[in-house]
Amino acid sequence: MIVNLHHIIARIFEDRVNYYRIVDSTLIIRAEADRRMERNGLSTVTGVMD
Repeated sequence: MIVNLHHIIARIFEDRVNYYRIVDSTLIIRAEADRRMERNGLSTVTGVMD
């Protein structure tokens, strides 16, 4: 089941998931957004337009 969960999460978040775990039946996901922010012209540090 965990292997299938990993593939589902990776597919939903386009392989940018750095970390996930299940705590008290809640899925906690930490995903990298740097590439998306850079594509949209945002600074990855400040989150504001360059």
